[in-house]
Amino acid sequence: MSVNVPLRTVHAYDLLSAGAIGRRVDAVLESALRSGQLIGGQIRIAQDGQVIYQRNVGVLDPAHGTPVAADSIFRLSCLSRLLVSVAAMALVGAGRLSLDEDIHRWLPDFTPLQADGSLAVITVRQLLSHCAGFPRRLPATDVAAEGYQDASVADDTQLPNTLRQLGMTPLRHRPGSAWGYSMASDVLGAVIAQLAGGSLEAALQRYVIGPLRLRSTGYSLADQQRPGPVFVNGQPVYPLKDGMLSTADDYLLLLEALRQGGGVLLSKVLIGEMAAVQTGDLQLQGWPGRGFGLGFTVLRDPLAADSPESIGTWRLHSACGHSWFVDPLKRLSGVALTNTAGNTTDSALALLLRNAVYGV
Repeated sequence: MSVNVPLRTVHAYDLLSAGAIGRRVDAVLESALRSGQLIGGQIRIAQDGQVIYQRNVGVLDPAHGTPVAADSIFRLSCLSRLLVSVAAMALVGAGRLSLDEDIHRWLPDFTPLQADGSLAVITVRQLLSHCAGFPRRLPATDVAAEGYQDASVADDTQLPNTLRQLGMTPLRHRPGSAWGYSMASDVLGAVIAQLAGGSLEAALQRYVIGPLRLRSTGYSLADQQRPGPVFVNGQPVYPLKDGMLSTADDYLLLLEALRQGGGVLLSKVLIGEMAAVQTGDLQLQGWPGRGFGLGFTVLRDPLAADSPESIGTWRLHSACGHSWFVDPLKRLSGVALTNTAGNTTDSALALLLRNAVYGV
Protein backbone atom coordinates (compact mmCIF):
# COMPACT_ATOMS: atom_id res chain seq x y z
CA MET A 1 0.00 0.00 0.00
CA SER A 2 1.51 3.31 -1.07
CA VAL A 3 1.04 6.49 0.87
CA ASN A 4 1.30 9.90 -0.73
CA VAL A 5 3.40 12.02 1.59
CA PRO A 6 3.00 15.73 0.90
CA LEU A 7 6.31 17.43 0.34
CA ARG A 8 7.07 20.59 2.25
CA THR A 9 6.54 23.70 0.20
CA VAL A 10 9.75 25.68 -0.19
CA HIS A 11 9.13 29.36 0.27
CA ALA A 12 11.32 32.21 -0.86
CA TYR A 13 11.94 33.25 2.72
CA ASP A 14 13.64 29.91 3.42
CA LEU A 15 16.55 31.27 1.41
CA LEU A 16 16.84 34.09 3.92
CA SER A 17 16.82 32.00 7.07
CA ALA A 18 19.75 32.63 9.39
CA GLY A 19 21.14 29.14 8.86
CA ALA A 20 20.93 29.29 5.07
CA ILE A 21 22.54 32.72 4.92
CA GLY A 22 25.30 31.64 7.26
CA ARG A 23 26.19 28.53 5.27
CA ARG A 24 26.36 30.44 2.00
CA VAL A 25 28.43 33.30 3.41
CA ASP A 26 30.81 30.82 5.07
CA ALA A 27 31.37 29.13 1.72
CA VAL A 28 32.16 32.45 0.01
CA LEU A 29 34.60 33.47 2.74
CA GLU A 30 36.41 30.14 2.71
CA SER A 31 36.80 30.36 -1.06
CA ALA A 32 38.03 33.96 -0.83
CA LEU A 33 40.64 33.00 1.76
CA ARG A 34 41.91 30.11 -0.35
CA SER A 35 42.22 32.26 -3.46
CA GLY A 36 43.87 35.19 -1.70
CA GLN A 37 40.92 37.40 -2.50
CA LEU A 38 40.64 38.02 1.23
CA ILE A 39 43.38 38.21 3.87
CA GLY A 40 41.24 39.10 6.85
CA GLY A 41 37.99 40.75 7.81
CA GLN A 42 34.92 41.10 9.99
CA ILE A 43 31.50 40.24 8.55
CA ARG A 44 28.19 40.98 10.29
CA ILE A 45 24.60 40.49 9.07
CA ALA A 46 21.41 41.45 10.90
CA GLN A 47 17.81 40.47 10.23
CA ASP A 48 14.84 42.11 11.95
CA GLY A 49 17.26 43.91 14.23
CA GLN A 50 19.03 40.75 15.42
CA VAL A 51 22.56 39.75 14.45
CA ILE A 52 22.21 36.46 12.59
CA TYR A 53 25.78 36.14 11.31
CA GLN A 54 29.05 37.31 12.79
CA ARG A 55 32.44 36.04 11.78
CA ASN A 56 35.99 37.27 12.22
CA VAL A 57 37.96 35.62 9.47
CA GLY A 58 41.58 35.40 8.39
CA VAL A 59 44.54 37.32 9.80
CA LEU A 60 45.52 40.95 10.30
CA ASP A 61 48.97 40.26 8.88
CA PRO A 62 50.21 36.89 7.53
CA ALA A 63 53.75 37.85 8.57
CA HIS A 64 52.71 37.66 12.22
CA GLY A 65 49.72 35.34 11.99
CA THR A 66 47.56 37.47 14.29
CA PRO A 67 43.96 36.38 13.73
CA VAL A 68 41.21 38.93 13.17
CA ALA A 69 39.19 39.30 16.38
CA ALA A 70 35.91 40.99 17.25
CA ASP A 71 37.78 44.02 18.57
CA SER A 72 40.25 44.30 15.69
CA ILE A 73 40.30 47.84 14.32
CA PHE A 74 39.96 48.64 10.62
CA ARG A 75 40.42 51.85 8.67
CA LEU A 76 37.01 52.92 7.42
CA SER A 77 38.40 54.79 4.41
CA CYS A 78 35.48 55.99 2.26
CA LEU A 79 32.92 54.34 4.56
CA SER A 80 33.64 57.21 6.96
CA ARG A 81 31.54 59.39 4.67
CA LEU A 82 28.31 57.87 5.95
CA LEU A 83 29.02 59.15 9.47
CA VAL A 84 29.58 62.65 8.09
CA SER A 85 26.31 62.43 6.14
CA VAL A 86 24.42 61.39 9.27
CA ALA A 87 25.94 64.24 11.29
CA ALA A 88 24.88 66.69 8.57
CA MET A 89 21.32 65.36 8.60
CA ALA A 90 21.23 65.65 12.39
CA LEU A 91 22.10 69.33 11.99
CA VAL A 92 19.33 69.65 9.41
CA GLY A 93 16.94 68.09 11.89
CA ALA A 94 18.07 70.58 14.54
CA GLY A 95 17.34 73.46 12.19
CA ARG A 96 20.98 74.53 12.06
CA LEU A 97 21.67 73.48 8.49
CA SER A 98 19.63 73.80 5.30
CA LEU A 99 19.94 71.31 2.47
CA ASP A 100 19.39 73.82 -0.31
CA GLU A 101 21.42 76.84 0.78
CA ASP A 102 24.73 77.80 -0.82
CA ILE A 103 27.60 76.47 1.32
CA HIS A 104 29.29 79.87 0.90
CA ARG A 105 27.17 80.90 3.89
CA TRP A 106 29.26 78.61 6.10
CA LEU A 107 32.51 78.61 4.12
CA PRO A 108 32.84 82.21 2.85
CA ASP A 109 36.51 81.79 1.89
CA PHE A 110 35.96 78.56 -0.02
CA THR A 111 35.50 79.55 -3.66
CA PRO A 112 35.95 76.61 -6.06
CA LEU A 113 35.63 77.53 -9.71
CA GLN A 114 33.98 75.82 -12.62
CA ALA A 115 35.92 74.89 -15.74
CA ASP A 116 35.01 78.21 -17.38
CA GLY A 117 36.40 80.17 -14.44
CA SER A 118 33.05 81.18 -12.98
CA LEU A 119 32.27 80.83 -9.28
CA ALA A 120 30.23 77.74 -8.44
CA VAL A 121 27.09 77.77 -6.33
CA ILE A 122 27.06 74.53 -4.32
CA THR A 123 24.40 73.32 -1.89
CA VAL A 124 24.56 70.91 1.03
CA ARG A 125 22.21 68.60 -0.88
CA GLN A 126 24.68 68.46 -3.76
CA LEU A 127 27.50 67.60 -1.35
CA LEU A 128 25.46 64.80 0.22
CA SER A 129 24.41 63.39 -3.15
CA HIS A 130 27.90 63.76 -4.68
CA CYS A 131 26.66 65.97 -7.50
CA ALA A 132 28.82 69.00 -6.63
CA GLY A 133 31.61 68.28 -9.11
CA PHE A 134 34.55 67.67 -6.79
CA PRO A 135 37.29 65.18 -7.75
CA ARG A 136 37.41 61.64 -6.43
CA ARG A 137 40.77 62.38 -4.85
CA LEU A 138 43.47 65.04 -4.76
CA PRO A 139 46.87 64.53 -6.35
CA ALA A 140 48.41 61.91 -4.12
CA THR A 141 50.53 63.25 -1.30
CA ASP A 142 50.40 60.31 1.08
CA VAL A 143 49.97 57.28 -1.15
CA ALA A 144 51.74 54.37 0.45
CA ALA A 145 51.62 52.20 -2.67
CA GLU A 146 50.34 52.43 -6.19
CA GLY A 147 46.64 51.67 -6.28
CA TYR A 148 45.88 52.57 -2.68
CA GLN A 149 45.07 55.83 -0.96
CA ASP A 150 43.00 56.04 2.20
CA ALA A 151 39.78 57.90 1.42
CA SER A 152 38.66 58.75 4.95
CA VAL A 153 37.16 62.19 5.40
CA ALA A 154 39.94 64.49 6.60
CA ASP A 155 40.23 64.99 10.35
CA ASP A 156 40.43 68.36 12.10
CA THR A 157 44.16 68.72 11.48
CA GLN A 158 43.86 67.90 7.77
CA LEU A 159 40.64 69.71 6.88
CA PRO A 160 42.11 73.22 6.38
CA ASN A 161 44.72 72.00 3.90
CA THR A 162 42.26 69.67 2.17
CA LEU A 163 39.80 72.54 1.75
CA ARG A 164 42.56 74.82 0.45
CA GLN A 165 43.57 72.29 -2.21
CA LEU A 166 39.98 71.59 -3.22
CA GLY A 167 39.37 75.32 -3.53
CA MET A 168 42.19 75.55 -6.05
CA THR A 169 41.02 72.52 -8.04
CA PRO A 170 38.52 73.24 -10.87
CA LEU A 171 35.26 71.36 -10.52
CA ARG A 172 34.81 68.41 -12.85
CA HIS A 173 31.33 69.55 -13.87
CA ARG A 174 28.69 72.16 -13.09
CA PRO A 175 27.12 71.37 -9.71
CA GLY A 176 23.97 69.32 -10.15
CA SER A 177 24.68 68.35 -13.77
CA ALA A 178 26.39 64.99 -13.17
CA TRP A 179 27.22 62.48 -10.43
CA GLY A 180 30.61 61.37 -9.22
CA TYR A 181 31.60 59.82 -5.90
CA SER A 182 34.06 62.35 -4.56
CA MET A 183 35.64 64.42 -1.83
CA ALA A 184 32.39 66.31 -1.39
CA SER A 185 32.20 64.67 2.04
CA ASP A 186 35.36 66.51 3.09
CA VAL A 187 33.73 69.81 2.14
CA LEU A 188 30.62 68.76 4.03
CA GLY A 189 32.87 67.93 6.99
CA ALA A 190 34.22 71.47 6.89
CA VAL A 191 30.66 72.86 6.91
CA ILE A 192 29.79 70.68 9.89
CA ALA A 193 32.95 71.78 11.71
CA GLN A 194 31.93 75.42 11.32
CA LEU A 195 28.67 74.61 13.06
CA ALA A 196 30.42 72.67 15.83
CA GLY A 197 32.94 75.17 17.12
CA GLY A 198 35.52 74.30 14.50
CA SER A 199 35.71 70.56 15.11
CA LEU A 200 34.30 67.87 12.85
CA GLU A 201 35.43 65.24 15.34
CA ALA A 202 33.40 66.90 18.11
CA ALA A 203 30.34 66.98 15.84
CA LEU A 204 30.67 63.30 14.96
CA GLN A 205 31.01 62.49 18.65
CA ARG A 206 27.93 64.54 19.53
CA TYR A 207 25.61 63.47 16.72
CA VAL A 208 26.70 59.92 15.81
CA ILE A 209 29.33 58.21 17.94
CA GLY A 210 28.00 59.32 21.33
CA PRO A 211 24.29 58.64 20.82
CA LEU A 212 25.00 55.14 19.48
CA ARG A 213 27.72 54.45 22.06
CA LEU A 214 30.15 53.35 19.40
CA ARG A 215 33.09 52.28 21.52
CA SER A 216 35.58 51.64 18.71
CA THR A 217 34.88 54.39 16.21
CA GLY A 218 36.77 57.66 15.71
CA TYR A 219 39.92 59.25 14.39
CA SER A 220 41.89 58.15 17.43
CA LEU A 221 41.07 55.38 19.88
CA ALA A 222 42.61 55.25 23.32
CA ASP A 223 44.02 51.96 24.56
CA GLN A 224 43.23 50.13 21.34
CA GLN A 225 45.69 48.65 18.89
CA ARG A 226 46.24 50.39 15.58
CA PRO A 227 45.01 48.62 12.46
CA GLY A 228 47.40 46.39 10.59
CA PRO A 229 48.50 46.88 6.98
CA VAL A 230 46.21 47.02 3.99
CA PHE A 231 46.95 44.42 1.34
CA VAL A 232 47.04 45.55 -2.29
CA ASN A 233 47.69 42.80 -4.81
CA GLY A 234 48.91 40.65 -1.93
CA GLN A 235 51.46 43.20 -0.74
CA PRO A 236 51.22 44.94 2.66
CA VAL A 237 50.73 48.70 2.57
CA TYR A 238 51.18 50.93 5.61
CA PRO A 239 49.26 54.21 5.13
CA LEU A 240 50.89 57.27 6.65
CA LYS A 241 47.59 58.21 8.30
CA ASP A 242 44.93 55.83 9.56
CA GLY A 243 41.94 58.13 9.01
CA MET A 244 38.71 57.17 10.72
CA LEU A 245 38.70 53.81 12.50
CA SER A 246 35.95 51.39 13.45
CA THR A 247 34.82 47.78 13.78
CA ALA A 248 32.09 45.85 11.97
CA ASP A 249 30.06 45.67 15.20
CA ASP A 250 30.03 49.45 15.54
CA TYR A 251 29.23 49.99 11.88
CA LEU A 252 26.34 47.54 11.99
CA LEU A 253 24.89 49.49 14.92
CA LEU A 254 24.93 52.59 12.72
CA LEU A 255 23.27 50.80 9.80
CA GLU A 256 20.57 49.32 12.00
CA ALA A 257 19.87 52.68 13.63
CA LEU A 258 19.29 54.14 10.17
CA ARG A 259 17.21 51.20 8.98
CA GLN A 260 14.91 51.29 11.98
CA GLY A 261 14.76 55.10 12.21
CA GLY A 262 13.11 57.29 14.79
CA GLY A 263 15.65 56.50 17.51
CA VAL A 264 18.55 58.49 18.94
CA LEU A 265 20.00 59.48 15.55
CA LEU A 266 17.49 60.76 13.01
CA SER A 267 13.74 60.93 12.54
CA LYS A 268 12.12 58.63 10.03
CA VAL A 269 11.36 61.68 7.90
CA LEU A 270 15.05 62.59 7.66
CA ILE A 271 16.07 59.00 6.96
CA GLY A 272 13.39 58.87 4.27
CA GLU A 273 15.02 61.92 2.69
CA MET A 274 18.40 60.20 2.78
CA ALA A 275 16.93 57.10 1.12
CA ALA A 276 15.14 59.06 -1.62
CA VAL A 277 16.93 59.20 -4.97
CA GLN A 278 18.33 62.72 -5.33
CA THR A 279 20.04 62.28 -8.69
CA GLY A 280 17.03 62.11 -11.01
CA ASP A 281 17.96 60.50 -14.31
CA LEU A 282 21.70 61.05 -13.86
CA GLN A 283 23.75 57.93 -14.52
CA LEU A 284 25.98 56.61 -11.74
CA GLN A 285 29.20 55.33 -13.24
CA GLY A 286 29.83 51.83 -11.93
CA TRP A 287 26.34 51.57 -10.41
CA PRO A 288 23.84 50.64 -13.16
CA GLY A 289 20.22 50.56 -12.05
CA ARG A 290 20.92 52.76 -9.04
CA GLY A 291 20.42 56.34 -8.00
CA PHE A 292 22.08 58.20 -5.15
CA GLY A 293 20.42 59.45 -2.01
CA LEU A 294 21.98 61.63 0.67
CA GLY A 295 24.93 59.41 1.49
CA PHE A 296 24.56 56.11 -0.37
CA THR A 297 23.30 54.40 -3.52
CA VAL A 298 19.65 53.39 -3.77
CA LEU A 299 18.53 50.46 -5.94
CA ARG A 300 15.99 51.54 -8.56
CA ASP A 301 16.06 48.77 -11.16
CA PRO A 302 17.17 45.30 -9.97
CA LEU A 303 17.25 44.01 -13.56
CA ALA A 304 19.57 46.75 -14.78
CA ALA A 305 21.70 46.34 -11.65
CA ASP A 306 21.68 42.53 -11.98
CA SER A 307 20.91 42.43 -8.27
CA PRO A 308 18.72 40.14 -6.14
CA GLU A 309 18.15 42.93 -3.62
CA SER A 310 14.80 44.62 -3.09
CA ILE A 311 14.00 47.89 -4.80
CA GLY A 312 15.10 50.68 -2.48
CA THR A 313 18.09 48.80 -1.03
CA TRP A 314 20.95 51.02 0.12
CA ARG A 315 24.49 49.91 -0.69
CA LEU A 316 28.11 51.01 -0.92
CA HIS A 317 31.25 49.08 -1.72
CA SER A 318 34.57 50.39 -2.89
CA ALA A 319 38.20 49.78 -3.65
CA CYS A 320 39.10 50.19 0.02
CA GLY A 321 37.93 46.60 0.54
CA HIS A 322 34.75 47.24 2.54
CA SER A 323 31.06 46.93 1.70
CA TRP A 324 27.69 47.44 3.38
CA PHE A 325 24.00 47.21 2.53
CA VAL A 326 20.58 47.82 4.04
CA ASP A 327 17.48 46.19 2.53
CA PRO A 328 14.56 47.95 4.26
CA LEU A 329 11.92 45.75 2.62
CA LYS A 330 13.47 42.49 3.81
CA ARG A 331 14.72 44.09 7.05
CA LEU A 332 18.28 42.97 6.35
CA SER A 333 21.54 44.81 6.86
CA GLY A 334 25.17 43.82 6.69
CA VAL A 335 28.74 45.05 6.65
CA ALA A 336 32.10 43.58 5.68
CA LEU A 337 35.29 45.33 6.79
CA THR A 338 38.43 43.83 5.29
CA ASN A 339 42.14 44.55 5.02
CA THR A 340 42.22 43.53 1.36
CA ALA A 341 41.95 46.46 -1.06
CA GLY A 342 41.99 46.63 -4.83
CA ASN A 343 40.03 48.14 -7.68
CA THR A 344 38.37 44.92 -8.78
CA THR A 345 38.96 42.24 -6.18
CA ASP A 346 37.00 43.94 -3.42
CA SER A 347 34.03 44.63 -5.68
CA ALA A 348 33.97 40.99 -6.72
CA LEU A 349 33.99 39.93 -3.07
CA ALA A 350 31.24 42.43 -2.22
CA LEU A 351 29.04 41.01 -4.97
CA LEU A 352 29.81 37.42 -3.99
CA LEU A 353 28.75 38.22 -0.43
CA ARG A 354 25.61 39.93 -1.71
CA ASN A 355 24.63 36.89 -3.76
CA ALA A 356 25.40 34.58 -0.85
CA VAL A 357 23.07 36.54 1.43
CA TYR A 358 20.22 36.34 -1.07
CA GLY A 359 20.87 32.78 -2.24
CA VAL A 360 21.53 33.39 -5.92
